[in-house]
Amino acid sequence: MEQPVHTTSIRRAMGVIYPALLIGWLAFPGPVRDWASERAAQGLLPQAIMPVFESVDVFSQQIGLSPLMQRLHGRLNARLDERIR
Repeated sequence: MEQPVHTTSIRRAMGVIYPALLIGWLAFPGPVRDWASERAAQGLLPQAIMPVFESVDVFSQQIGLSPLMQRLHGRLNARLDERIR
C-alpha cells in the first residue's frame, strides 16, 4: 500500500530542515547557546542539556567553522553598512 502524498512531503521537508538547522547551529553556536541558556533559566529547557550546547560551541571553535562564519558575518555587515551610508 502506498503512503499518502502528504507524509512523503513532510518527511522530505524534515530531511531538509533538520540538516539545515544543524549546519546553522554549527556555524553560529554562540547565539544558539545563549538562546538555550535563556530558556533554561526560564525553566523551559532542562539545565542538564546545557553541556550539549557548550560542546557544540567548543567543537565548532576547534574545527574553525564558528570563527570563519563570524568573520564572514562581520564582512557582510560592514558592506551593508557602507551601502546604507
